[in-house]
Amino acid sequence: MRAREKPDDDHARGKIAGLSAEQKILLDIGKSKLEQIADEFRKKGLDKKPVLFVLAENTEVADLVAEHLAERIDERGRNYSNQILVIHSGDKTGKKGMSEKEWDVYRRPLETLDESEEINPIRVVVSVLMLRVVVLRSAKADLLLEQIVGRGVRLMFPEYKYPELADLKREAREDVMAKRLPKNSLDFLFVVEHPEFRKFYEELQKQGYAIGIGDSSGAEATGDLVLSEATPERIKNYDLSWPIQVYEQSPKFDFSAIDIAGLPKYPIPFETLKKQLSQIAITETNVETGGKIKTWKLDNKYFDYSHFLRQATIAVASDKGAHILTGYMSDITGIIDGYVSNYLFGGEIDFQKAENYTVLNYTPLFDFVVGSVKRALLDGLGAIQYEVKTGRIGKLSDAKKIYVRSSFAVPVERCIYPLSAYSRCGEGFEKKFMEETLDKSAEVEAFGKIQERKHPLNISYRDKDGIKHDYFPDFIIKTKDKMYVVETKAEDEMQKAEGNGKNLIVLKARAAVSWCKTASQVSLPNQPQEWEYFMLSDKTFKENKQLGFDALAGFGRLDLERLLASEAGKLL
Repeated sequence: MRAREKPDDDHARGKIAGLSAEQKILLDIGKSKLEQIADEFRKKGLDKKPVLFVLAENTEVADLVAEHLAERIDERGRNYSNQILVIHSGDKTGKKGMSEKEWDVYRRPLETLDESEEINPIRVVVSVLMLRVVVLRSAKADLLLEQIVGRGVRLMFPEYKYPELADLKREAREDVMAKRLPKNSLDFLFVVEHPEFRKFYEELQKQGYAIGIGDSSGAEATGDLVLSEATPERIKNYDLSWPIQVYEQSPKFDFSAIDIAGLPKYPIPFETLKKQLSQIAITETNVETGGKIKTWKLDNKYFDYSHFLRQATIAVASDKGAHILTGYMSDITGIIDGYVSNYLFGGEIDFQKAENYTVLNYTPLFDFVVGSVKRALLDGLGAIQYEVKTGRIGKLSDAKKIYVRSSFAVPVERCIYPLSAYSRCGEGFEKKFMEETLDKSAEVEAFGKIQERKHPLNISYRDKDGIKHDYFPDFIIKTKDKMYVVETKAEDEMQKAEGNGKNLIVLKARAAVSWCKTASQVSLPNQPQEWEYFMLSDKTFKENKQLGFDALAGFGRLDLERLLASEAGKLL
């Protein structure tokens, strides 16, 4: 911003006279937008502080801006004088940079700028355009404009901390891209500027940036976002707890859960193979002519049962999808031994005897054994055992305030929060489940809809590549005799998911079942000790929604068993 008299002999560009009426209007527009957003945040309980950032040509103009704003009153009737931070070196030309000592004066208020007004009252920062950059591209590039915009780009609500706002932000961006007035302005940067900036914006729009130009004074900054706050009475009646459990870096697998008897039998009878494969016949072929040179038999003296077990164990544990099992070679060997000796051919066979172990020196049979055991182990990767950190528990009331969208929230009774969010997917399945079952079934004493990042009920599991992930289930539910962890799923999602998508659903489910087994070892106050996990599809709910929770839980168990037992759910 600048304001000058006409040039004279001493001032080639004109002496600074004061802010023009137009410039004061621009400042007042920025001030009004700041106050609008701050007032809306305050009413909705958002502990974020919007900031007005003003860029001036030099120190004289910066001081004039501060003087103008200091005379104004904010939205709560307070003077702006102690809410303004002016940053410059004192050099009137604006060409001199700051020394380290000069910068120290501003360092602390800038480092705490995002803190609440009680900690740092600064809401307006006035700075001088004094950046020096190395130009590594065309001199015609709008470096200054990009620097100005860049100074204001900061995310108040990053998705990793506020996943519940992701849909709101996405919709607002889509509105801007479609040249519609957005219904919210979360993580928006508002720029009040000179019309010369328009060419710069148009160029950014061509590059795919979401930029809108117009009057936003009537638009709400937070859209339909509303606060849902737990009251002391609700916390007393409906608060829920769970053990905080930590996944160990050296994971423990429950090998006893592997059903060896359920592994597939080899399709060719043992005696048939034994007769055909007592020795391995090798035919040498001429590479150039393709003619057979001779056939000879390989003596099997080098091969025995111990050799087979060793090679099969290595093949299972060294596969890319199972490499985290390499620390459990002896356990894997035990599974292979039990499988081959007792179930592979439908009965017990002593493969320590030379006349029997020769059958195992057959590549298709070797691959069959390795593949069968590998699939069983990989399916069990989700069944991670947990180390229970006794004395540490998580509670719904650890997050006394949550934010939900009024268009995707339902009033509830048996929850610490008066409003509970539901997914926009599934034609309101979660909404109906809360309204018609959880709030009306006599068996349900309390429930909570888990919000990622707000409620640390995260269940760890490993995917087929051994990479650790966290799974946040949908609901935690309390009845008289049992605690439930429940996942609601669209029937189409369960039926149509293929490959990795299906595998992840299965792994999450197995991990949740394992989590509940371990959680059931911990006694928590005012809650049943036993935990159970089940999955409920929208199809099952629609067909049985007239039933109470206990009856629906029975159908949910069937949904879970159907998923875990389906061949499509196995890792191949």
